[in-house]
Amino acid sequence: SLSEKICVTGRCSVFGQACPHSSFDSLRDFSVNLECDSLDETSMEIVNKESTEQLQPDILWTAATNSNTDYCCNNDNTREFNSTFLEVLGSGCFDNWRDVKRTLDRCSFTSWVRGKCAKENREVYRLCLVNDGGCDNVIREYYNTLCTSDVILPHCRNSQTLCR
Repeated sequence: SLSEKICVTGRCSVFGQACPHSSFDSLRDFSVNLECDSLDETSMEIVNKESTEQLQPDILWTAATNSNTDYCCNNDNTREFNSTFLEVLGSGCFDNWRDVKRTLDRCSFTSWVRGKCAKENREVYRLCLVNDGGCDNVIREYYNTLCTSDVILPHCRNSQTLCR
């Protein structure tokens, strides 16, 4: 689920002077906790908290192909979802995909979010904020299914773009 606390503070004034009485006195200070527990059919845009610009995937080095890529395949047969892609949104925290893979065990991932269907495919993803060491990056792990099934499409099977 996604939760957010909204805080509101208000003040009534007329020509710079406090109002003698306001119908909104009871609303002067209050907060509301909102929780969205159904994120199906959702596509999130991850933005920088200062600039509100959308974070773009970083390009990192992988030993598997001896090249730089903006994703890697995280094949792990010990997990139920063993054909996932990893992306790092934002830059400056990681130099290579091996470091990203090592960080996964410390990640506090969100629940899996089922994205919108597009061209008979659905992307299912989860997010992890990496904010240690002055970083503000997001690791995005995702896989694809058909819109009519929850079976994970094995896009990463036999891939050369592994997270190492």
